[in-house]
Amino acid sequence: KREQWRVEGRHHLFDAKRNNVSVLLEINYRERLLN
Repeated sequence: KREQWRVEGRHHLFDAKRNNVSVLLEINYRERLLN
């Protein structure tokens, strides 16, 4: 059961990183539109 928790934790970390990247890209895109 502990191994399962570890694997899920890794997936959550990966998703968080991916979400951060998409948010940064969106911010860059919006800033370009404003300039």
